[in-house]
Amino acid sequence: IDEIVNLFINAPYEIGVLHYASDTPISRRQSLLSKSLSYFGVDATYATSIGVMQLILQREIKRQRERSA
Repeated sequence: IDEIVNLFINAPYEIGVLHYASDTPISRRQSLLSKSLSYFGVDATYATSIGVMQLILQREIKRQRERSA
């Protein structure tokens, strides 16, 4: 939990990993589609999506400003 892992990958782009595990137990007879899904856990997923989009937009704005300068 809250652990930063350095993968030592020399990639020309950033790599991020988000792991989300549901606390809904599933037996062999059940699947995620056999139950009605709640909004529990949506906050974390939504916050992660916002963080990713903010980073993308900040980088794109910076790139466009450097391009026009």
